[in-house]
Amino acid sequence: MNFTKNARSYRGRVLTTRPEQSVFKTHLEEDGVVVVGADGTILFVGPYSNNVPHPVVDFHPHVITPGFADVHVHYPQTRVMGRATGPLLDWLSNTVFPEESKFVDSAYADKVANEFYAHLIASGTTCAGIYATSSKSATQTAIQHALNVGIAAQVGLVLMDRGAPDALVVSREQALSDLAQLLNFTAGNERVKLAVTPRFALSCTPELLREAGHFAAQNKLLVQTHLSENVEECRATLAAFPGCADYLSVYESAGLVHDQALFAHAIHLSDSEVERMARAGAKVAHCPDSNLFLGSGTMLLRALLSAGIKVGLGSDVAAGRTFDMRRIAASAYDVALLQKAPVSLEELFALLTFGGAQVLGFGDTRGALTAGRMGDFLVIDVPEYTRQKSDILGQLLFASDTCKVIRTYLSGKKPNLP
Repeated sequence: MNFTKNARSYRGRVLTTRPEQSVFKTHLEEDGVVVVGADGTILFVGPYSNNVPHPVVDFHPHVITPGFADVHVHYPQTRVMGRATGPLLDWLSNTVFPEESKFVDSAYADKVANEFYAHLIASGTTCAGIYATSSKSATQTAIQHALNVGIAAQVGLVLMDRGAPDALVVSREQALSDLAQLLNFTAGNERVKLAVTPRFALSCTPELLREAGHFAAQNKLLVQTHLSENVEECRATLAAFPGCADYLSVYESAGLVHDQALFAHAIHLSDSEVERMARAGAKVAHCPDSNLFLGSGTMLLRALLSAGIKVGLGSDVAAGRTFDMRRIAASAYDVALLQKAPVSLEELFALLTFGGAQVLGFGDTRGALTAGRMGDFLVIDVPEYTRQKSDILGQLLFASDTCKVIRTYLSGKKPNLP
């Protein structure tokens, strides 16, 4: 093996999805090594030998895995987790909108951003789909912190030109101008990108949705928004868009349903909506803990996967009650069991890692430990006596209180936290 100068080796039990074989298959190297070059790119993953470059950071028998992906999380809701103030629309009015109104204060936005990214890193999240607020300055703060920390992220200015308090409503003209400025701010960066982010249909006029769709298509940006989360929300949406036959058609009429679209929740979908999403290549953020906490319902994970829809897991903080994506994976597992449509441990692990990176547009560079990808990985304290791959997966996914994330690496380096 020939390696470049200044490469660094990390030894441990290496567990990873192998996307080139199947997104739902994992490989365990009992005594393995991940070699990362000076530029943060993985050079080699395989059995440990004395031929690997030194220095060797020896974590064995700890388990080395790809970093986790949280495909749907709200940065300005960091401080309101656990606020049980009703179902979705009431919760937004009573808890979320008052909190998000505080983010016009740049000092407050900066302080919460520090807390937010510290929570992500401590939980092992290395890739995220992040909603900011309707404030351009708060969104730029979220982007700048992501750049500083080293995380991979899609960050969105939340579009709202109606259906919210005056402090959060931003006109269509101003929002589009803000989007253009933020796009310039992220220009040329392959790790932190701007996402076009209508909050949901009720927060946007048809004109704003259409122009957001045009902006996203023109600039080849990810679209992230909410879809069919709550029965009352669905009813209100159809009343607000009387020409549309169903919720998905609201977004279709605005040019927002395509292979760069990521829809959160997707609980109350008709068979027609599922079929149309699959045909368009649209993706879904599955947020099981949030769905339960707000009493919204349960998404049919197996049905969407069987339809060929790509799915990632989202904490949906703060309706979700944890930043720990392994607890989100456990919730997805439990819900699927109750639906009598179980998912395997390998499927869950893939959704947590490569699957999430894929739906966020980072599937070519992150989400698995293979040569050529970026060195975003975790070291997790799984007991040495846990030997079988299936048992290790079970410990990783369902015992996060005892199997702690003890190191998080981004591009082969420790995160740059304040």
